[in-house]
Amino acid sequence: MHILRRLSIIFVLLILIGLAYYKTTKITYSDYRPHISKIACMLGKQPQTDKPVIFIHGIKGSVLQKDDKTLWLSQRQVLTHTEPLIYNSTDTSVRATGILDRVILIPWLYEYRSYYAIARTLACIPRGYTFYYDWRQSPEENAKLLSSLVRHVKEKDGAKPSIVAHSMGGLITHYAMPTIHNDIDSIIYVGTPFQPGLSFLDDYRNGSETGLNTTIQNREAIFSAPSLPALLPHASEKKYYGKSLFDITTWTERTNTLMPQNINQDQFSLYLDNIRRFHTQIDIPRPYKNRFLFVIGNCQDTFEREDMTGRHYENGDGRVIASGALPYGYKLLNHKIIKSCAIHDQQLNTPDVLKEIFDFIEWDLRS
Repeated sequence: MHILRRLSIIFVLLILIGLAYYKTTKITYSDYRPHISKIACMLGKQPQTDKPVIFIHGIKGSVLQKDDKTLWLSQRQVLTHTEPLIYNSTDTSVRATGILDRVILIPWLYEYRSYYAIARTLACIPRGYTFYYDWRQSPEENAKLLSSLVRHVKEKDGAKPSIVAHSMGGLITHYAMPTIHNDIDSIIYVGTPFQPGLSFLDDYRNGSETGLNTTIQNREAIFSAPSLPALLPHASEKKYYGKSLFDITTWTERTNTLMPQNINQDQFSLYLDNIRRFHTQIDIPRPYKNRFLFVIGNCQDTFEREDMTGRHYENGDGRVIASGALPYGYKLLNHKIIKSCAIHDQQLNTPDVLKEIFDFIEWDLRS
């Protein structure tokens, strides 16, 4: 009985510590601003700047809700099979409510961190912003929303913001550049798939596991999202058996291998056409006067192409090949390149990378 009492006390203490940790370190979001307790900011060392900074996440990087119900991503959805997250363009009740900065399974003991470090940094500086959006919808639509936020921040803070953009967020930012380049200061692209390899094709082929859940992002859900073809090799890059993945016949010739039979081929063909135009715009070299920092992963084997001899790999971050993380015409830009060994979804949780990013922003502020 004495041992059981001690174990009970220890168990209660662990729960209390976990709850205190969760409350202290929780990040909340309102009006594109992240908020965290002052205690959390004092406990951890993070980069500092007085400059306005906007962070834009990549695919799957925001919390999605509908009528106060979480569609993406709850603890239950990580641990059990749930309904596929099918995109419906006519359902206007779905909204992004914040960055998916982490998923806590056991407070203090076991959690998955995706964007927690960058979100916490922005919550602890006076003018940090996070642009969260429905990552499934058309990237052109999200580029319009980003442009509106950039103008709002510039007017509100009286200074041009810098942008830190990860993965798909970088593509959205680059598409918006012709309209926002005069309203922003420096731009930091992290793991952006300007000319990606084939690693994202595996999501179409197999679906994407989310923890123990293999259904929420199954193949049907992947094919339903208009945005996801943006992560495929561009139409001119015939990396799949010498064929373009923006030719619908490439998919239909291998039905069940590439495209399940129940997929609406006309709808998916429309997605491909829209993204082909999207790629065409971001591939136009433009000599912007802004300063650019490119963070490129180059230590992970990354699926680059596939042919009759099998799969071929290059150095990258596990998702984006290193040679594809730079836009066409990048040499026309005032730019700096840094390399990282972090995997794709952990680059912004790496202290050295965060320091480089904010040093770059601060250097720009002093220049």
